[in-house]
Amino acid sequence: MNHYILKNKIPVKTEDFKAFCLFMEDISSRRVSYDSIKGINISTVFLGLDHNFNNMTEDDEEWKPKKNYIPILFETMIFNATFDNDDDVLRLLYNDTYIKRSCTWEEAETEHRLALEVVNNYIDNREKFEESMKSNIFRIKQ
Repeated sequence: MNHYILKNKIPVKTEDFKAFCLFMEDISSRRVSYDSIKGINISTVFLGLDHNFNNMTEDDEEWKPKKNYIPILFETMIFNATFDNDDDVLRLLYNDTYIKRSCTWEEAETEHRLALEVVNNYIDNREKFEESMKSNIFRIKQ
């Protein structure tokens, strides 16, 4: 298994497992970005382990990278939303598993911005829907 650390936001493969472990202990050194909006958390981090499982080939009983292999080392997630009955739409939409992976720090920053847009669009549309429902309630005269 390949281990990576970051040097100036650039992934570098390392054979030094202790250095890898020490690097991974400090979340601040591998966090690309983190936001929390109305109880919905968006996190983008450097994983340190290659998650490119689709770009490998079995050769002589050992998994080896294919030609032009690029490791996937970053992950963006939307999670830990606070749900009540009105928020079930988000749970159904993402099933608590919104995950986007990327290869570089810059791509990870882009994925984080896109995840922020997803959350903000959900919140904006939900609030608009709730406002329209309140203004369109039919009152029964007694």
